[in-house]
Amino acid sequence: MQGRGIQVVAFDMDGVLTVNTSSWELLHKCMGTHPSLKACRFSEAFLRGLITYEDWMRLDLEIMMSSYGGSINIGELRRRLISNLKLDPDARYVINKLRSAGVKVYIVSAGIDVVAKYLASELGLSNDEVFVNKLVSKHDGDLMPYGVGIVNPLRKYEILERISHLLNIPLSDFAYVGDTSWDLNAFRVVGYPILYVRDLMRRFGHSDEEEIHNILIPGMVIITKLSELIDIIEKVNDTKL
Repeated sequence: MQGRGIQVVAFDMDGVLTVNTSSWELLHKCMGTHPSLKACRFSEAFLRGLITYEDWMRLDLEIMMSSYGGSINIGELRRRLISNLKLDPDARYVINKLRSAGVKVYIVSAGIDVVAKYLASELGLSNDEVFVNKLVSKHDGDLMPYGVGIVNPLRKYEILERISHLLNIPLSDFAYVGDTSWDLNAFRVVGYPILYVRDLMRRFGHSDEEEIHNILIPGMVIITKLSELIDIIEKVNDTKL
């Protein structure tokens, strides 16, 4: 049930604020993961409850580092990730508009902090406004084969609940902008679930028609450009941003 309009907008990161659909896939690319190793996927085991999310992170990182064949400094890894990162063309405009109108902005994503920190600096967000998973490095900066799970992709709603409590703003006044079924648990707890697909026909063609139907929930709005979010908020809040 909606209350006083949209006071908070939480964004997924990968595929929403970035054109890159997965910072983990981008990490695989930067580490040069061998195709035979990259084919090893642990999502099914995670979804079945056989491993934890941190187990999944560790197994994925072990595969990447094994394929890379040696240590890599997290500074070098950051440089590679950023050089391959593409920001959504409307991201800066939308974030600036929201913040100037007093709408609070957060990133809640199962992506990785190396990407998120750069993104936050580009968009003018503070560390307190970004919730993502963390890579770990040694004292000398070399990447470790494990991470710290902050955002479980199936429990993003827990982070939203924490933000709601901190701000004393009900989730009914939150919008969440996501792009895949991994965002369903977040969509279901906010007053304004917004599904973002840049190219509806490309992302959800006839072969993937079932996928989009599995994501749709009552009250959901679909946008194909991030800038359309401004129109939604202006309409809901009855104001001009």
